[in-house]
Amino acid sequence: MVYLPGGGSNIAYIYATDGTLKTQITLPEEVRSYTCTAYDPENREAYVIFGGSGNLYSFLISSNGKLTYSKVALSPASPTAYPIGLDFGDNYLWIIGRGGGIHRIDPYTGIVEALSIQPPYYPLSEGDRLVYVNTTGTAYLYHVREDGTSEVWKIRVS
Repeated sequence: MVYLPGGGSNIAYIYATDGTLKTQITLPEEVRSYTCTAYDPENREAYVIFGGSGNLYSFLISSNGKLTYSKVALSPASPTAYPIGLDFGDNYLWIIGRGGGIHRIDPYTGIVEALSIQPPYYPLSEGDRLVYVNTTGTAYLYHVREDGTSEVWKIRVS
């Protein structure tokens, strides 16, 4: 497990599954508001978009618990620097920005594409969530609103 404490810290803590601290590393940026993370379990890779800068980093977690990272160069059409939801699925990072735009990012090429379906409102809160689900061959994004409406948006993406 990787823990990013936030609050302007630039340290990541790596814990074993039994809860013991294995190591810590210095991050390339401070963890601030609107920092979002996603995980690719197949490749043991974590992705972090740092709030404020909008920079995307790929963190590779080796079997011995070592953590290395590299910056992902995004295309010029990259989304807002303030993501409020991020998930990984179908070899893409799915992101919803503070202004409401939903995008998919190819983390291997850095190409960013906007979805043709967009929510009809402007989410602003860090509490919004985006979840990718594909259990039957049809993929959906579930967007959970954190604005007191108790709404969940289900968006087909395949």
